[in-house]
Amino acid sequence: MREASLERSARFVLRHRWWVIGFWLIALLAGGLTAGKLQPRLSADFSLPGQEGSQTQAKLAAAYGVSPEVSSIPVVTAPPGDTISAHRAAVAAVAAKIRSVPGVLTLLPDLLSLAGPRIDWPRIR
Repeated sequence: MREASLERSARFVLRHRWWVIGFWLIALLAGGLTAGKLQPRLSADFSLPGQEGSQTQAKLAAAYGVSPEVSSIPVVTAPPGDTISAHRAAVAAVAAKIRSVPGVLTLLPDLLSLAGPRIDWPRIR
């Protein structure tokens, strides 16, 4: 039964190939013309100013410097057997380079406050 319906549709497409090609060209053009109008509807921004979520986000940003707009997270790793605090000069040089990048607002926490672990990841805003 399935083979018969597949065979029938294949015969139809082969018999009316120019109509099928025309249909797909029209569908392609219609999709291309309407794609520009569709993009604004695909926004992933769900924040509503004045709502509880945006108020909480503003409070977190003010209190802790936490923001959803974090764009980069550098990973600071010390060699095996060492700690990050043992390499303060190198960490200070990295922090200075990060702060000199245009558009960097803050570096949280300050890289120089990283005290003991072998691996840490501050946030750049």
